[in-house]
Amino acid sequence: MGEPGKEHTIVISDFGVEPPCSDTDRIVQTIISQRNFSNKNNILRTAAYRGIFRRNPELPWSFMAHLVSRNAGYTMTDLKRTDLLDAILLIPSLFTSFPAASTVSAGLFRFLERGNFLIFFDAFPQLRIYESSKRCPGASTVLFDSLISIFGVQKFTVQKWKGFFKIAEANNFFRGEKIEDIPKLNPVKDMSLTLIANEQTFIEFRLVKNPKFTKFANIDVPTIISALEGLNAARLCFPYPASPVKMKVFIVKDFDKLDSRFGTGVSLYENVIKSTEFNMIHDFAGGSSHGGSRTDYNDNGYSKSRSAQLPFGKKFSPDLISAWGADATKFDSAFADVHDPPGEAGPGGTVFDFGPEMKRLLGSTPPTLKQISPDPLVNEMKEILF
Repeated sequence: MGEPGKEHTIVISDFGVEPPCSDTDRIVQTIISQRNFSNKNNILRTAAYRGIFRRNPELPWSFMAHLVSRNAGYTMTDLKRTDLLDAILLIPSLFTSFPAASTVSAGLFRFLERGNFLIFFDAFPQLRIYESSKRCPGASTVLFDSLISIFGVQKFTVQKWKGFFKIAEANNFFRGEKIEDIPKLNPVKDMSLTLIANEQTFIEFRLVKNPKFTKFANIDVPTIISALEGLNAARLCFPYPASPVKMKVFIVKDFDKLDSRFGTGVSLYENVIKSTEFNMIHDFAGGSSHGGSRTDYNDNGYSKSRSAQLPFGKKFSPDLISAWGADATKFDSAFADVHDPPGEAGPGGTVFDFGPEMKRLLGSTPPTLKQISPDPLVNEMKEILF
């Protein structure tokens, strides 16, 4: 990346040649273009997170976002499984009417895609502005200020970024540290937890409490999610190479509560990013491209072909693009608004400063995730209930 205090022209393999440091307007516009391109679907977002971490290992939040985004992709394609949808429809008292399985599937996908879109919309510019500041330290103040004036990032978060950048630059961006040790450094952890708090407050009223996306046809998405949580069926899995492949699996609860979502992020940081299995999880993610199908990590238990499914055997798990298209807004008119601009953060679309709420979260003791242990074998398929 070049030495601190000097400006360099750099080629970033994911995006080509970056604009000169003297042209901060072009840098910002380039980042907007990159965000627009990569925010079309879960596959592109997940790859972008991984690329940022590969180039900036002092940003482990980006790798955690990559892993969680992989799980979002798996869940999106799970929604094409008729056996899973039939099981959801049989949950007692979940529905006041009898919606079609396709309606339930579309409503859940719409909610998941909107959340995946929103977090990337907000987080990607922050990560890229930091990366551009490494290349152009003399322009770092202007670049970080653009997060407020152009990208609408919370002032509290931008202050944290500025402080972290100074510490990272003074420590040569932690280049002497092993990749598995960097997440344990206090400045790195502090910035990571800030990003967890930032993204969960970002979606609080834009998604979780926004009836435009929680309601679909005659279904209530949070009610379905709560029912699945009650069955311990909302799970996050993180495969890693072993003989056979193993996973860390976590049960997620209370997605509708801000403190619980923040606690989920903190638990993942502590138990995945800072875990002794980090290198193996990292190696697996780096060596396994994300297509949204669970066959990416277990082709013995899953199949991309419906015809290959066997009774009590393989489960259907298609690629995301074949399941929902390369751009959901063009795949189905029901998803035409999932990539609309986020709007304001507060209740009813009002302007709202989440800085105090973020400070509260960062000073709290959040609830922790339940981990299924010991690390189960993938072929037991404990990463899903149905």
